[in-house]
Amino acid sequence: MAYSESRALYDRAAEKFTEFELKVVPQPQLEENGYERLFALTEDEVLWGEGTEENEVSTDTRSSDPSKWQVDEAEKLLVENHAVLKELHAIGGLDLRVRDWQREYDRWAEFDFSKVSRIKRGADLLLLEARVAAIRGDQERYRRAIGSVFGIAQHLSKVSEPYLLTETLAIMMRVVAYEALTEDLKLFGFDEAIRGRMMAWLRSADIMDRCRYAEILRGEAIVGKLCVYPHGASEDLGFGDRSVMERMWQGMMANQQVVIRWLRADGGNLGSEKERDSVDRKARAAGYAQVKDDEQELLDAYLWSVDDSYEWWSAASRSECERQARVAALMLCKGGELPTDPQAVIDEVVAEFGGMFDLRWDVAKRSVVKTFAAENMPDVVVAVPLRD
Repeated sequence: MAYSESRALYDRAAEKFTEFELKVVPQPQLEENGYERLFALTEDEVLWGEGTEENEVSTDTRSSDPSKWQVDEAEKLLVENHAVLKELHAIGGLDLRVRDWQREYDRWAEFDFSKVSRIKRGADLLLLEARVAAIRGDQERYRRAIGSVFGIAQHLSKVSEPYLLTETLAIMMRVVAYEALTEDLKLFGFDEAIRGRMMAWLRSADIMDRCRYAEILRGEAIVGKLCVYPHGASEDLGFGDRSVMERMWQGMMANQQVVIRWLRADGGNLGSEKERDSVDRKARAAGYAQVKDDEQELLDAYLWSVDDSYEWWSAASRSECERQARVAALMLCKGGELPTDPQAVIDEVVAEFGGMFDLRWDVAKRSVVKTFAAENMPDVVVAVPLRD
């Protein structure tokens, strides 16, 4: 199926479900478009060089023993990847991020996760460059390198219709960068200007609450129907012909719209098991209403349940908690010294983020902590960087 046919089919199905109308965003030139230029970089075999994506960025610059830091080896690796880093700096500094749906559709024709993994490798290179800059006390280079990490993460998560893949990549990049910030501040002698810049980076991401989760699932639904499923033959998907496919799209949209609007209705966690079951029943009924009786079993394979992405939500929620704890940690270390009442400062940060997490001060660990009741959810413990 060509993109034009897929888009026409999708638009017809979406007429009944306004939740899935595509946002009309002016398309900038490729060189000005951070999102599309980033994915174009993953396809550039000349810049990456044959097989380079298989090499891990593992030069040790973060050992607890400074004598083991391999700074010269790190610089050599950075020189070898100069062309890639130059492009990453340029992409990270762009302000525009707009998905080109034709390009997105073409990428999913033969989606290559090994090439997409180059985004993670690029972030690793930038973080290595930032660490070298911190060791050498070079603030300008540090700001450019780690600022590019956060800029690229913004392209992935703030593009119109973000979805699970792009948001997961952004989270992976940010989690490592968050940890680097609290480690690197000490190397800059707790310089107030760089501490302020670090807190701005930490605050730059959208809060991962239920509304944000709903936005990501909306993007996942759109990308699936517009760019992923159409590349499979109708008979392979079990749809038979285009009229069945259109009803399936409407059944999915009806089902997914119920879930997405429920998520948007309230903040906090994902509700009780009883509440989630009730939403699932309503969502399933809404989907069934759009297809013929003998098509309901086929639709079942594509229906959403509130719990389908619960593990993803849990991991994303924990990373949000860690982000907020690191904001608190940087608030607590002004000048490398603790304030008189650390918990009062932490409470200010908790209020800033709407009370999502009950962060506490642990005197013995000199850390901002959050203890989770769920056994499969590791506690968050963020040590506050302080002068020796």
